[in-house]
Amino acid sequence: NFTVSANNITVTGTTSITGTLTHSSPTGLKTYNGLVTINPGGVWKNDATGSNADIHFRGVLTHNGTTFSAGTGIYYFETNNQAIGGSSLITIPNLDVASGVNLTNNSAGLTVSTTLSGAGTITQGASGVLNVGMMTETGFTLTTLNASAAGNTVNYSFGGVQTVRDIQYHHLTLSTSGAKTLP
Repeated sequence: NFTVSANNITVTGTTSITGTLTHSSPTGLKTYNGLVTINPGGVWKNDATGSNADIHFRGVLTHNGTTFSAGTGIYYFETNNQAIGGSSLITIPNLDVASGVNLTNNSAGLTVSTTLSGAGTITQGASGVLNVGMMTETGFTLTTLNASAAGNTVNYSFGGVQTVRDIQYHHLTLSTSGAKTLP
């Protein structure tokens, strides 16, 4: 088990989590430059009391672990093209993709529930599932969503009135209560 406190941390190589990695403070810059893998049994925690740190990824995030507790910090995918994958469901309330970055979603289920922002692109991989859980007008400001790859699914899941992006989808699902509208 390892705890990242209020200090700056920059990991330049691979991060492999088999125990628990805890971010215990919202202060200090948390940057992961290489592949981050949460292995079976592994736990990612960013929601410790008073934590909710912003996290900066510059590599691939793979979640095959037990728990991914993202907290309310912003997860920045920046610097270069990246991917999110793995067999375990992952919820990141606040996700930002930097300009010029293509984030490919190959995960079994990525849920973004508060803000999906940035001047970059999310491309749904063939196996990717993306749950959009916020009102599009207020929280979905990401410049580009590419969801045309065969096999992927985008699910609009906000429990109220929600605007659906007017793009080409391979699989589009609308769940929960509330009207879903196209602009």
